[in-house]
Amino acid sequence: HGSPLLLGIGDNCMFVASEASAFSKYTNEFIVLRDDEVAVISPEGHSLEEKISEFTQKEEILATPAPFPHWTIREIMEQPESISRSLGYGGRFASDNAVKLGGLDQRSADLVGIAHLLVVGCGTSRYAGMVGARIMRALGGFESVRVVDASEVTKADFPKANGGMVVLSQSGETKDCHRALLLAAEENLPCFSIVNTVRSLIARTTNCGIYVHAGRECGVASTKSFTCQVVCLSLVGIWFAQNINPNASRHRRQQLVQDLHRLPTVVGMILNRIRPQCHKLAEDLKNAQHAFILGRGMGEPIAYESALKMKEIKYIH
Repeated sequence: HGSPLLLGIGDNCMFVASEASAFSKYTNEFIVLRDDEVAVISPEGHSLEEKISEFTQKEEILATPAPFPHWTIREIMEQPESISRSLGYGGRFASDNAVKLGGLDQRSADLVGIAHLLVVGCGTSRYAGMVGARIMRALGGFESVRVVDASEVTKADFPKANGGMVVLSQSGETKDCHRALLLAAEENLPCFSIVNTVRSLIARTTNCGIYVHAGRECGVASTKSFTCQVVCLSLVGIWFAQNINPNASRHRRQQLVQDLHRLPTVVGMILNRIRPQCHKLAEDLKNAQHAFILGRGMGEPIAYESALKMKEIKYIH
């Protein structure tokens, strides 16, 4: 009834869970139940033998944030490695001004007709979408790019002609994002997704898009998934620009590819350099009950995301 339900099939055991990570340590074979479908489990097996099982990669799940004091700090410091994974360790670059994204290449005939893109997400994903939208506009691959909170999407938001939608979700299970996809399907709107969790509900629903590969987030507040979503949106922006407007956008694409190549190293250097300043700033702010975080231009969505982190972690206004 709208919520995901998976049946994991192992050796002499079965699992019922909402996502594959719950049993990926024990088996990489599972079946996805459709809405209104009933499965009967017994000691002899299950009632879904006629369905084809799906597979997911086994995921290494860390038991401790060591050597860091908690998960959030660990995941912040993991960003250089996470960004490298999002870039496929360079494998997603086709040249000095182009990218290769297999998840989009296989549907290129449907996607290159998109002139007006709707970017949909909630919370951190929405703010990453706001950054990505600015990058996409600068690359010139679309006539318009608009960001909408997934919880507020209606059919009136869909472009009237030559439109498309990209959904961003760390978990790949965000209910409002999935609802937006179902609405889009009713209008035959081309859709693709940018999600972190492989074979999650949203990834299965769109069956088109790219994975973030930021790694599992155990901290309450999203950190590395934000930066990696922005990286993936940059790659998507390059992909559309090279396919729709190749000559006019060549120089801008070349500069962005160059910047993305350097990004993991630069982020690592910055994280190591600013730790003392972060400790001092935290000491200055530890008794604050209210904070104003300001930004304009590209800094506006960064300010929104920063404010969200303050609310999620410090519980202040």
